[in-house]
Amino acid sequence: MEEKVNSEEGGGKKYRPSNYLDEKPVKIDFNEISISGEKVIDLLKEEYYFLQSTIEEYDKKAITIKAWSITFSLAVLATALASHEIHDLSLLSCVSAVLFWIIEGYWRIFQQSFYRRSLDIEMFLNGKKMEKFRVVNVMGSFNYNLKYLLKKNWWSTFFKPQTCLPYILISIVTLIMWLATMQ
Repeated sequence: MEEKVNSEEGGGKKYRPSNYLDEKPVKIDFNEISISGEKVIDLLKEEYYFLQSTIEEYDKKAITIKAWSITFSLAVLATALASHEIHDLSLLSCVSAVLFWIIEGYWRIFQQSFYRRSLDIEMFLNGKKMEKFRVVNVMGSFNYNLKYLLKKNWWSTFFKPQTCLPYILISIVTLIMWLATMQ
């Protein structure tokens, strides 16, 4: 609900949201609400497309993280070679690659937390009978899957090739450079 307010400048109308805290709460009896089958299908399709879009956004973020990691590591290595400070700067490059790897690993876990719900919706829309299926359950499913992935399965996400490359290669090369200059 919005209310019109006179603007002091120019005399035009300016809109601002009403203060919903001043309004009396509306009591709704959820037992009396029913949703048609078509509406359920429409809601699930909307949720499915939202989930797919979100999953794709996480891929874009992962590519950005990789690009920053490679750029930073190469810049540090170039500086190390130019300044002959290979020992300290190669260690910095190694540590930064590991930190970027951790960041991407967590982004991948967040992304994977949406996979199960997306799959459940696909199965439901294809006619598979499912117990305990809820319509519009993005956050409930996300939170459940996130807890599972963080407790039981984080290592498999971190060590998948699409997650760990190029971080492992950068870390190994720069660690070898650091060890070679320890004299």
